[in-house]
Amino acid sequence: MYIGRAALERLRNVADQLDTLTPLQLRDALADVHHFLMTDLLEHERLDEEEIYPTIATRLSGEDPLGALSRTHQEIFHLARLLALLIGDLPEAGLDPHDLPDIRRLLYSLHAVLRLHFAQEEELYQSVSEPSSAAAKL
Repeated sequence: MYIGRAALERLRNVADQLDTLTPLQLRDALADVHHFLMTDLLEHERLDEEEIYPTIATRLSGEDPLGALSRTHQEIFHLARLLALLIGDLPEAGLDPHDLPDIRRLLYSLHAVLRLHFAQEEELYQSVSEPSSAAAKL
């Protein structure tokens, strides 16, 4: 499954709009973010880590050729877990204004780490899909 840019930008947009959303809009937006994280993103990243990366690693040289990607996965899982805990602890009556900076920080952090991670993946997939320069000379 491919995680689209629109889903990624949704994280940033929610962070940008936290102060302007009504309590109901904010609750809905955070529920959408939580759903995206738990059902789409984390499942995608687990699949990468468990099935795709081991296959790709056999085609690469070096001691830990996918170490940087695995490390960004760890950070994604960590930030998503923190955000899920924070969203889960929100009171029914609405957000406490003191929670907004933490939610915003986590959303921006996830956005930044995911942008880096997706760029790493694109570079990796491009490098393993291109014929080697030696093969190209044949």
